[in-house]
Amino acid sequence: MRIARLLLDLFGVLALLSSILAVVLFFSIAGWLQYQDEPLAADYIVPLAGDGARLIKAAELFGAGLAPVILLSNELQPRSSEADGEGFPARDGRVAILNSLGVPKQRISHYGSNLLSTTEEAEALGAHLAKRKATVLLVTSPYQARRAKLIFERELPDVRCIVVWPLKDELQPSWWRDKNSAVLVVTEVAKVIFYFSGGVFRGAEVATAIAQPQTGQALQRSNLEF
Repeated sequence: MRIARLLLDLFGVLALLSSILAVVLFFSIAGWLQYQDEPLAADYIVPLAGDGARLIKAAELFGAGLAPVILLSNELQPRSSEADGEGFPARDGRVAILNSLGVPKQRISHYGSNLLSTTEEAEALGAHLAKRKATVLLVTSPYQARRAKLIFERELPDVRCIVVWPLKDELQPSWWRDKNSAVLVVTEVAKVIFYFSGGVFRGAEVATAIAQPQTGQALQRSNLEF
């Protein structure tokens, strides 16, 4: 009886601690997701495929002289070439945007092919760098910053990743009161769990580290959701 009572007391303490931890995580999760480093001089600027705001930030970093080259990943393109109107640049469109922001074409390079996820982007960048030690300014969105940091540091142990992001889609401190922030937080937490459970979404075609010729002029939503 005494042992049973001790076990019940122990379970009660653990339940209380778990509840406290859950409350702390609930209120602090937005800040945890929005990891950010101080921008420093690097070898490359790598804006992850997705929102055009990342390209604007990459051009800003280039203009500040923090790196001599911008590397763009070649994500898997949907069959349709119709624009979705939400500001996600297609391959050629990304170069045009960077050019318009003062980045010369000769300072823009590409890596990978048929990339569908952030993990594939990290894998392809690692193959592109061929295990060379390098420092990259990794440009993502505020809500994706922690996940990008975890994935790239895990997949590229020889690469120093400095994570920076534009203010677009910054999570609200009281994220549960803001619809957009709430959706992003819940989705990102699910993606972090998915990644560490071994899940990776891959393209219909095999992703490679070799950059392929680029086609398409329309603005399209990026496929890089995981």
